[in-house]
Amino acid sequence: MQRAAARPFAFPNWSPVPRPPLQVSEIQDPNWLVGFVNGEGSFHIKIAVSKTNISGYAIRLKFSIGQHYRDFELLSSFTRNLSCGYVMLNAKLPNCSFTVTRFSDAVDTIIPFFERYPLEPAGIQKKEIFWIDVELRS
Repeated sequence: MQRAAARPFAFPNWSPVPRPPLQVSEIQDPNWLVGFVNGEGSFHIKIAVSKTNISGYAIRLKFSIGQHYRDFELLSSFTRNLSCGYVMLNAKLPNCSFTVTRFSDAVDTIIPFFERYPLEPAGIQKKEIFWIDVELRS
């Protein structure tokens, strides 16, 4: 679509249609959220230097879903419905992300959610590594 807009002479009878604003207040079907995670979600494990940890390193968990900034309200609904995480706008790119970094939120909310509503095969491997780390730390 963007390429077509840049070359209007190639499509003389074409005009863009504005998207209607998305009005989402709550997740109607949990499998809908599972679909977002399969497509745009990620589970991260980060090893960071830590002065308070005996080993000198700390393991940080991060679960996130990225979308275009026009879907900010949609991602905000995840925060409201899951009662955890936060949504941030990217200052340099036109996108935003729903992110969960608190360990207790991962254990009490994210993991139980995906145990109840499993990911499709594409997301299972990412999830399993995340779970193993949580089990080791518990």
